[in-house]
Amino acid sequence: MIVRRRIQALTLSAIAALGVATLPGCGSASGTSSSTGTASASTAPATNATTTSHTAPASSKKALARQLTKANLMSALLTIDDLPPGFSQDPPSTFTEKTYCDYKQVAQPNTVVYRDFTQGAGVSAQLLSATLRQYASPQMASKILAQTKKVLQTCHGEEYQGSHVSYSLMSAPKIGDGSLGVKLDVGGTSLMQNYVVAGPVLISVNGGGLTSTDASSLTALTKKQFQRYRAVAEK
Repeated sequence: MIVRRRIQALTLSAIAALGVATLPGCGSASGTSSSTGTASASTAPATNATTTSHTAPASSKKALARQLTKANLMSALLTIDDLPPGFSQDPPSTFTEKTYCDYKQVAQPNTVVYRDFTQGAGVSAQLLSATLRQYASPQMASKILAQTKKVLQTCHGEEYQGSHVSYSLMSAPKIGDGSLGVKLDVGGTSLMQNYVVAGPVLISVNGGGLTSTDASSLTALTKKQFQRYRAVAEK
């Protein structure tokens, strides 16, 4: 699967402030991307992943299976109005990704949209990113999720920019057509990432910070992102 380099970079940059590691920040606040960049993956094994499909009416599944325009996908992303108090939207920057242990994905998304947010600053900063990756079909999005889960059975960590990053599978919200949770640990800092398949789209909501990571809040925001996407797809 796919790990936004922004999450890794900003985490390592925060750790660098404590003299542990260093990494130039790169990411994106709100934008779109084609599938020409490097596919991404992130985080390692923790406990378990969910692949149970969320039961939905046939009409709803048909709506979720359709391809959306970039504009529609952008309108489905989380906004600051969906977030707890104190978050601000980050300015646009380059969208880059990295796969777990540099594995090669079976397919690339045809459209990617994303939005990044930050709460606070320095060592107390909390990061949040919402990304929608649209693939050619619902089957391909599910295949990407399955491939990521399989890779993380053996990819438990790697060296990245001079620091060791550990990956752990986590439980994830039981929504959509399958889900996966991943925990990323580096230098005592943890970041959590939830992935959910909704038709041809792979939803990811990632968050955390140097001092704390709230799994319950990330779960709630993941469900809200899924609901926002479904509402747009079903229009």
